[in-house]
Amino acid sequence: MLKLILVLVVVAALVLTMVTSRMARQRREEFSRRFPTYEDFAATVDGSKIRAVRDGEGMVAAVKVVRADFPEASLLDSKRYVDELD
Repeated sequence: MLKLILVLVVVAALVLTMVTSRMARQRREEFSRRFPTYEDFAATVDGSKIRAVRDGEGMVAAVKVVRADFPEASLLDSKRYVDELD
């Protein structure tokens, strides 16, 4: 019985890993289709909104807003955008 439970847990973990990897790949592909270059992405983000959040609540909050507005954007691209705001 214990072996069966262990096998089920391992199988569930493997399935979860595969599903999560596929979803992440799909998000990256969608982002690349929508924004072929980083500059295309940056031109679409509402800079004044993000700047106001950054100045009022900090960098982390601003990155979270970028990711909320663009869920397919990576953490790296979102942080880069906030870092490059003047």
